[in-house]
Amino acid sequence: MVFSDETKVNVYGSDGCKYYWSRSDDKLQPHHLDLTVKGGGGSIMVWGCITYDGPGYACWISEGTMKASDYVGILGTTLMDSLEYYGYHPQDIYFQLDNDPKHISKPNRAHLAPP
Repeated sequence: MVFSDETKVNVYGSDGCKYYWSRSDDKLQPHHLDLTVKGGGGSIMVWGCITYDGPGYACWISEGTMKASDYVGILGTTLMDSLEYYGYHPQDIYFQLDNDPKHISKPNRAHLAPP
């Protein structure tokens, strides 16, 4: 069984609100403040997989939004390298996908189809 997913990682800070706890009579201290970057600082997308025997290789997705063709390329390189590292054969695994449109596209299904 191999699971995979992609995620967005912020370069600076969080997407949400941050809080800190203090007593009502405490003054605001410099370590309670978080510096911000104008425009949010950006983010990167990362794809990774995990197997029964451990984590696979991760892949940085450089072009903002991943397309189906990018995903097929990742499966052909990073996923296959991860399987080879653990001694798995592609025909012997179950590869878990979610219903993201790029995961169930025709090119992707053709790439994952048994030979």
